[in-house]
Amino acid sequence: RRTETIYAGGAVRAGMDIARLQKNSRLLDYEAAVDQVIMDVRIAFYDVLHNQSDVAVHEQAVDFLAEQVKNEQARLEVGTGQKLNVLRAEVNRALEQSALVDARNRLRNSYLRLSELLSIPYSISDGQAPFDVDGILTYEKTALDLGDCLEHALNQRPELTARENDIKVQQRSE
Repeated sequence: RRTETIYAGGAVRAGMDIARLQKNSRLLDYEAAVDQVIMDVRIAFYDVLHNQSDVAVHEQAVDFLAEQVKNEQARLEVGTGQKLNVLRAEVNRALEQSALVDARNRLRNSYLRLSELLSIPYSISDGQAPFDVDGILTYEKTALDLGDCLEHALNQRPELTARENDIKVQQRSE
């Protein structure tokens, strides 16, 4: 036995409109999730680049301070330097070596975060990342107007449109 609604006072059309709004909301939620993943990967990528440059800077500083220690020790041996200067140079080198270890740990963690986002298996205990990240951090000055940025953000965010659709669904189903 089959039944078909002949007249429901607009309930069928309203139900279809609600279903269309719900479908649109789910598609916008999916788009928002994709945008979030893309943003997370970009941030992790730039984090790796930043930490790579930090490691390079700290390695150069350790090399420079090691040379400074040698110079101070040579001055002390010749008789023109003081023991205090040698100790100060050794302390500075030790502090910079500690900063280098911290920078390397941050680099490992940023590789781990990026590999998690890309679903590439990686264990910190392996020592070497399963991929190389190549790029240069650059700075481009741009003039942005706060009002324009806010308007663009409000117009381009799919989750806001999805929530507006959810509100319409609630209003129509009451």
